[in-house]
Amino acid sequence: MMRRERLAYLLVFLALTGVEVVIGAFFHDDFVRPYVGDALIVVVLWALVRCVAPRGLRWLPGAIFAFACAVEALQAIHLVDRLGITSPLLRTLMGTSFAWGDILAYAVGCGLLWGLELLIRRRNET
Repeated sequence: MMRRERLAYLLVFLALTGVEVVIGAFFHDDFVRPYVGDALIVVVLWALVRCVAPRGLRWLPGAIFAFACAVEALQAIHLVDRLGITSPLLRTLMGTSFAWGDILAYAVGCGLLWGLELLIRRRNET
């Protein structure tokens, strides 16, 4: 059973990573790329952790939100520039600019994760 759960989370991770790549490559707007993409990235991280630990970790959505906020805070102090990172891929992955809207998007994504976690827990209890 645990192996099947891990596979399911891996498939979610891969599918959402693909969606993130499509958003990054083809959406250059003011809503989908910055907000939907940011809300989805916390779900991608959640699915990745769930591949390793498919059960337990009730605090996981909160930890992912804290991690996302920490990354955003590092963007506020321009860590990428301070470290002299010039790779476009690394600059994109780490981010280069702070935005309160990103934190709101992370909160929405993690809020959805809390709800999903509750549904999964209830399903596993029956």
